[in-house]
Amino acid sequence: MINFGITVLLGIALGVGAFSALSSSTPSVGFPLSIGETAGEGEAYIAPISPPDYLPIRNFDVTEPVIVARAALLVDGKSGRVLFSKNTDQRLPIASITKLMTAMIVIDHLDLSAIYTATAEDMNVDGNGADFHVGEKILGKDLLKIMLVQSSNDAAMIFAHARPGFLDLMNSRAQNLNMENTHFNDPAGLDDHATYSTASDVVKLVSAANKYPLIADTLRLARADVRSADGMQLHHVISTNKLLSSLAGIIIGKTGNTDGARGTMALEVKANEKNDTLIAVILGSEDRFAEMKKLIDWGIYAHKWSE
Repeated sequence: MINFGITVLLGIALGVGAFSALSSSTPSVGFPLSIGETAGEGEAYIAPISPPDYLPIRNFDVTEPVIVARAALLVDGKSGRVLFSKNTDQRLPIASITKLMTAMIVIDHLDLSAIYTATAEDMNVDGNGADFHVGEKILGKDLLKIMLVQSSNDAAMIFAHARPGFLDLMNSRAQNLNMENTHFNDPAGLDDHATYSTASDVVKLVSAANKYPLIADTLRLARADVRSADGMQLHHVISTNKLLSSLAGIIIGKTGNTDGARGTMALEVKANEKNDTLIAVILGSEDRFAEMKKLIDWGIYAHKWSE
C-alpha cells in the first residue's frame, strides 16, 4: 500500500504519462482489440507486455472452430497454454491411443532384439481377423513397428503376455505422469469401459511418448514391410494415420477407433519453421481426421509466436 501510494503521488506530481510508466512494471493481461484497432491490416492481435509469458498471440478476428467430437484440446507445445478446449477432463475411452503407453512400457521393460512368439491367446483379439499366424516368431523391433503403424491389437497382446505385470507398469507410469483420470485395463485400448482417459491426460501421454525417438519415428511411417524372424511371413502394414499425407509437420501421432470410443486421435505437429509446436487431441469423433485437421489449421492460422 505504501509503495502504491508513493507511485500515485509521483504520478500526480509528474503527470499522467509518468504514472503510466511507473505502473507499467506490473504485468497486465491483454484483451482483444476493438473493431478498427488492429495490430496490422485486418489483424486484431493482442500485444502482451511479456511475450515469453503470453505467446502465442491470438488473432481474435479468427473465430474458433466448431468441433463436434465429445472432447477436444489444443495446447501450445512449448508453454502448455490451452488454445482450445472442450470437455477436456471428461473420462472417455481412448481406443488405440493407449498404444502410446504400451510402446513406452515395451521399450523400457522388454528386449526389442528378442524374438516373440504369437500364441492362440494373442490372435484375433478384436474379432477383425488375426494379424499373425499361431506360432509365428517375430523380432521385437518389428513387432513394435506393426503395433504402431498398423495399430495391431494382436501385437500389443503379444508384448503384454511376455511381461508379467504389464498393465501394472502401464498404470504406474500413468500415475508418474500425473495422468490422474486415466486407467488402463488392456494394452490395446479395446476395453471401452475400464480403459479410459481424458483429453488433458492424453496431452501428457503424447509429450511423454515423444521423448522416445523410436516411437515418434515409427509413427511417421506411412507404410512398412515386415518379415517374420524366419523370413517366411511378410507383413505389409499401412499406417492408420491418414493425415500423414495431408498435414505437414507431423512430429508424432496416434489414432484409435472402437464402437464405444468412436474415432480418437492424438497429434503433435510443427506450428512454424522454428521449434513451436501444437499438441491436439480429439476424442469421440465421427470424423476424427477432418476435425483434427480443422483444429490444427485453426491453431496455426489464429495464432502467431512472435510479435
